[in-house]
Amino acid sequence: MNNMRGDPLAVSTRIVLFGDNDALPHLLLATDLVEDLEVVRSVAEMDAIIPALRSGWVFISEYTGGESLPDVIHGLRPRLPRCRLVALSPMDDSDHVVACLRAGADDFLSFRFPIQLPARLSRVFADFHLNRPRRSMDKRFKTLADAAPALVWITDDSGNFIHFNRPWLDFTGRRVEAELGQGWLNALLPEDRSRFCNEFEDHFKQREPFRIDFRLRRQDGLLRWLTCQGIPHYEDDEFFTGYIGSCLDISEQHEAETLLAYRAITQAALAGFGRFALSQHNLQEIRQEAACLLCDILQLEFSEVLLFDPPASDTLVPAFINGFPAGFVHAPA
Repeated sequence: MNNMRGDPLAVSTRIVLFGDNDALPHLLLATDLVEDLEVVRSVAEMDAIIPALRSGWVFISEYTGGESLPDVIHGLRPRLPRCRLVALSPMDDSDHVVACLRAGADDFLSFRFPIQLPARLSRVFADFHLNRPRRSMDKRFKTLADAAPALVWITDDSGNFIHFNRPWLDFTGRRVEAELGQGWLNALLPEDRSRFCNEFEDHFKQREPFRIDFRLRRQDGLLRWLTCQGIPHYEDDEFFTGYIGSCLDISEQHEAETLLAYRAITQAALAGFGRFALSQHNLQEIRQEAACLLCDILQLEFSEVLLFDPPASDTLVPAFINGFPAGFVHAPA
């Protein structure tokens, strides 16, 4: 097929499509970026033409022979050292992309959404002209993500979580298979899970950045406060591909802010009680107000307040002013 537009990114060298998907030849030729296409549908046919393939492009897709796409690429890479291998797949999750690139593919092209294929194929050819292979870029991104102190995640354009970096997996102590999709949400408290899902869905629909704090269970079983930020990602500044986000552990900061807020509330309450006690109230009214104050601040039942032992007030008052230690539970005798 001739390139009617004369697109400078069109490729005129030999292009081979290996696979038995009947729709793919039509999809590739319809982009007007491929002048001619040689379709190879079986392993035997591929074996026959390999000796004559000195250079050019080989697009490889899944076929009914049974081998996975990464396995097919792994077998062809050493036999086609000077050819540019491009994996073609309807899937675009990051694990599948990385597996194909690690197997030896120079690039990865998803045809999940055929309308996006021309722009994505243009990107593949542009990277070739700029000597910018996808394999090296994905490898650099993965290396940077794994070296980052933050917990990094990626979604696809449907909102499914398709990648988590090494620090995330080390933090949760879970296998990546358990985290993918929506699996990681199981490590959140139910109330945090519901709040996160609602806010994430709202921002995802609007393609807006978001920030939300939640508690995630660490590998040692402790719940830690994380602040999570996500931004939409676009391929070639045009096609929305999903969200990229990161999380940071802010437990110490959250605990410090909680303690400061508690002390501020306590001091304000004590000041209010002081003003009440100095006004014209009898002893019974003052005791009643003090009991109500303890109920509010310590979140106790009125009957529990009455069970406090007066001689223990020397420990109660400092605790009331400074805040009880983490995990304190009042259990009346």
